[in-house]
Amino acid sequence: MGLKAKAPEGWLRQKPANRMRKAQFKLPHAENDTFDGELTVIPAFGGMDANVQRWKQQFKEAPEPLMTTRKVAGMDVAIVQLDGTYMYKARPMDPNEAGQARPDYRVLAAVVQAPEGQVFFKSFGPRATMEKWQEAFTDMVDSFVPAQE
Repeated sequence: MGLKAKAPEGWLRQKPANRMRKAQFKLPHAENDTFDGELTVIPAFGGMDANVQRWKQQFKEAPEPLMTTRKVAGMDVAIVQLDGTYMYKARPMDPNEAGQARPDYRVLAAVVQAPEGQVFFKSFGPRATMEKWQEAFTDMVDSFVPAQE
């Protein structure tokens, strides 16, 4: 993958749900939320624009993303945020699974141009939960360093 990052304190490492995922974390829910957040680390396929479009389609409203870019350890990083009614799927890539509407959700992702290719750190969950972990997400992004051979 060509990249290392420091997992924030409080995030719970989980066994990746499939082989595409290089890492997976549970982000414990905020006090009044029912669902936990989730973060996955996946090597990027298809480029950033195509994936941002796919993420938009995971929302009922197909919201316009808020995007910022920055350099971290010499690597280009784009931060993408989408808010709205998330159409949750237990199997996200299954075209036959109908999504379950979860209002007031947020996707927060970092797209990293790592030495060995693009990597996505994509998280989603109830907005209050994601706001609870926003600073930790930013700290994780700031911890990115190219992996040494």
